[in-house]
Amino acid sequence: MYEKYLSERDLTVVKKMGEEKQYVLTREKLTQLPYMALWGVQNKDVTPYINKDIISKSYLVENKNLISKLDLRKNDKLKATLLVVDEQIIGGYLLITNTNVDEIPAGLGYSLTGGTIEELSKESFQTWQSEWVSKYKD
Repeated sequence: MYEKYLSERDLTVVKKMGEEKQYVLTREKLTQLPYMALWGVQNKDVTPYINKDIISKSYLVENKNLISKLDLRKNDKLKATLLVVDEQIIGGYLLITNTNVDEIPAGLGYSLTGGTIEELSKESFQTWQSEWVSKYKD
């Protein structure tokens, strides 16, 4: 199910990293990095997932079109993480990592199609962030 979801988005799985993390999504998390950015690239209202158990499943993936779009360097890898609630995939995000895939990747993340928050929201990050925090703060 998970690999098919990625394949349907033109992402080829290179390596399954398995279940990475489980947490409860809270309004507090949604107003703090990195959660704010990673949930922001879902480009939808995430209110239905507040106070839900989130399971993230990660994979190393490839997509030749994203190599140039995301300016990947020689040792860079794409890590796709799927967000799962009640055994249903609700979205996911991409991070750029290097050959040491256990290190925490830098950056704010991308949608599964390589979109940034700015591209998806059609706003500057600062404007988007202000609106996001207002929407999800306690």
